[in-house]
Amino acid sequence: MDVEKTIASPGRGILSMDESNATCGKHMPSIGQENTEDNQLAYRTLVTIPGIGQCVSGAILFEETLYQSTSDGRKIVDVLVEQNVVVGIKVDKPNPWHVSFSHARALQNTCLKTWGGRPVNVKKAKETLLLRAKANSLAQLGKYKGEGESEEAMKGMFVKGYVY
Repeated sequence: MDVEKTIASPGRGILSMDESNATCGKHMPSIGQENTEDNQLAYRTLVTIPGIGQCVSGAILFEETLYQSTSDGRKIVDVLVEQNVVVGIKVDKPNPWHVSFSHARALQNTCLKTWGGRPVNVKKAKETLLLRAKANSLAQLGKYKGEGESEEAMKGMFVKGYVY
């Protein structure tokens, strides 16, 4: 696999899903859930949806996610790699790649709210994630029109002074 070409491929972006357990602890209360290991794993496995590799070229994972599995016993990493997603972990050093966009907040906000920590919502949350990924892909290509977006997805996520 040619890592550079894969990561920089048009219409695809890097999904930063390297939230630590402490950062997950900030997300969970926003959806009325406790910051438990089970909830963290359930949140991290939302990205394991067929088709995500068409829109996501790379995934930055929290280190423990490298060893975690989906409910059917498959490693999260394997599910992503099978879809041609380059997997890595954050090492707190500058990223040398030219990246046109990062999916993180744009994808995760609506997906997290859709899931709400409830198993019954997993399928819908995964569909929402894929829809957001496709919208970001189109935006990166200059083809996004915003048609058919949900009210939640249309809400602005701009946060003054937010630093990545």
